[in-house]
Amino acid sequence: MSGVFVYQFLMENAGLSRKQINVVFITDEGYAMPTAVAITSLKCNRRPEASYCVYVLCKDVVDDSKQRIKKIKDPLFEVKCIDAELPAELQQYRKSDGDIHTTPTSLLKFLIPDYLSGVDMALYLDSDVLIQKNIEELYATDIENEYAAVVKDIISDNKDFYKSIDYPHKYYFNSGMILLNLKKIREDDIQSRLIEYRRNGKNQFVDQDAFNVVFAENVKYVSYRYNFLNKYLEWRDIEYLSKFFGEPVPADADAAISAVAILHFGSAEKPWKYQMGKLSSIYSEYYKMSPYGNEPLKLIDYQVEKFKSEMARPCVEFIFPFEQVPKDSRVVLYGAGKIGVQYYKQIKALDYCTIVAWTDRKKIQGCVDIDTALQQDFDYVVITTMDKISADEITGNLTRRGVDEEKIVYSNANVMF
Repeated sequence: MSGVFVYQFLMENAGLSRKQINVVFITDEGYAMPTAVAITSLKCNRRPEASYCVYVLCKDVVDDSKQRIKKIKDPLFEVKCIDAELPAELQQYRKSDGDIHTTPTSLLKFLIPDYLSGVDMALYLDSDVLIQKNIEELYATDIENEYAAVVKDIISDNKDFYKSIDYPHKYYFNSGMILLNLKKIREDDIQSRLIEYRRNGKNQFVDQDAFNVVFAENVKYVSYRYNFLNKYLEWRDIEYLSKFFGEPVPADADAAISAVAILHFGSAEKPWKYQMGKLSSIYSEYYKMSPYGNEPLKLIDYQVEKFKSEMARPCVEFIFPFEQVPKDSRVVLYGAGKIGVQYYKQIKALDYCTIVAWTDRKKIQGCVDIDTALQQDFDYVVITTMDKISADEITGNLTRRGVDEEKIVYSNANVMF
């Protein structure tokens, strides 16, 4: 029996009312755009005859962003933005491991039963997901006697993590997708227990540990296809993943990504920020269909960002102007002093671009004179000096020699103090 027919059958026979598919997202202004893209992907892959109501809990989201999100609606796809606030005692928390790509806004998950007071069942989704397939079969999961349906996380094999939060259960789930039995959660006053654990329990993740500890064994595990982190393919091999999830994961990475219904970008590397190959291409297609689609995404190289972060130490004083010089460009380095040497090392370490010539006013081994340098086929001349007056003089000299000013790069904004 197909997922659609299962859903239709359960709508008529399940103990819980499911005539409308309720989906809830949480966002602040920083995640408004990804939230809109996630909702767009949900809309694109639904069954057109199905009725959806999408709730978006908005913390400090500006009116323009809320209006954009609400534009995604149609007659059978309602989108509601609800202004939400965290209790003061919960606003200070972040992940204890220091990874702050998640924020305290995530704790609004604890309050979903209150904000959706008239709703008995809802599918919660993080904003950093793409919904690639119809999710009606997931929504039809019978959880009348459980708090939620979830997908187990591969962190379940990490004994050190379990010890760090005194976690006693066999599996640990990722909270980026939770099918919530809001009726049962309210009846058992689970909201209060979640907040209490977040305040006084052992936490490594913003909200996730609280959900795992408080829900305990009162969850139903569903297919990995409903919350698959792209990073799983880097962290584990296919054989391990297939064994862990108890079902075959396609051996080809592209096929594995295409097979999942909910693709979760659950790390600091996000496809609306960084160049992520095929994943960026997939994300871009939904982005273009979203209310933000007329604004081009400006993706940066994740490895470059990591390198810049590593370089932000006392021993490194100058960072190459990656933002002004595209990857794989042909460059002439002008200047072989301290800055020039650090630029050279960074370019070589990352294999970021091709240095077609290195020149300096002084005769330095490894450098050529300016006339020889400018005879090369280059895209940019990168001036390596901190002194603005010297940089202006070099720029004037280059333009007089016929170099287009748009090809001259100088930046003193990448100085580390």
